[in-house]
Amino acid sequence: MVTTRYKCGCQNAIHEPTGAAYRVHTCFTHAKMSQVARSGLPIEYYKSLGAIENGVPNCKQAIDQLTEALGEIGEGQKGYDRSRALEVGCGLSRYAPEIIQQGYWYIGIDDNRWAVEATRNLFNVDVIKENFETHEFEEGYRCDIILSAHSLEHMNNAPKALEKMYKLLVPSGLLYLLVPDDGDPVNPDHLWFFKEASLRKAIELAGFTIEKFVTRKYIERESFYYVKAKK
Repeated sequence: MVTTRYKCGCQNAIHEPTGAAYRVHTCFTHAKMSQVARSGLPIEYYKSLGAIENGVPNCKQAIDQLTEALGEIGEGQKGYDRSRALEVGCGLSRYAPEIIQQGYWYIGIDDNRWAVEATRNLFNVDVIKENFETHEFEEGYRCDIILSAHSLEHMNNAPKALEKMYKLLVPSGLLYLLVPDDGDPVNPDHLWFFKEASLRKAIELAGFTIEKFVTRKYIERESFYYVKAKK
């Protein structure tokens, strides 16, 4: 396995089928930075990400950015009674209100207990406290929409996670992805680092057809890929 070693000591390798980089070693400094960032109160962590303002989730900003890039969630495929929309790695969800507004039965999944309880209580929705990659959904469990915002880059095996999302969708189901670019290859919180070409490849290899792929830059240090794909 050929790896790239950075000055700090972090090392990334290339996933040959997709061309995406993934973390194989995190240096002591960046590991410590990640530990410190997550060791405080969870609400302070989400504040540092800009996800909370004035004590409540900043949903409007996140929803506006998503809909500007990709259109309304489920556009052209409006939800009917009890259509499922699964948010993978929902954390403290900023998208639940929009998904509910579009007529879908919102279900989140995340392994952070604080975020799970906060999302449940704020939006009165179902949230599964489990790791998406290891959680065993019941046989035949299917979703009409899957949203994964800022979660794919944290997966242990992002290509396999995309394959799992594909399996969970109904025929013609929609996938919405929000993923940062690889502008910071030693980001201590990320395990996968995508360029446009490698993200497109990973999505297509999982079986999806990409309907829309756009890049947006809202902060100085990185850009974000917004993707809508269909099973």
